Amino acid sequence: MPHRVPVAAVKRLEPLPDAEYARVGGMLYERVGPGEYRGGVSVLYNAAGGPIRFVPKPSAHLPVRLMGLREGEAGVVALW
Repeated sequence: MPHRVPVAAVKRLEPLPDAEYARVGGMLYERVGPGEYRGGVSVLYNAAGGPIRFVPKPSAHLPVRLMGLREGEAGVVALW
């Protein structure tokens, strides 16, 4: 399950050396019925499956919990 982080909680991305990032746009966000969806999201990911590092906004008062992964630990983060 991806870790979802709202874009408003991100101060800046910190690109990693030699990392390639990609974006998928227009993914359907919320299923409201059979074949019916509301909203869309864009997803940023490391093309090699590696980490994405970002600095959170210190003043972001959003209902979100940010977490760090240990070195070598796998995980996925989705920003919306």
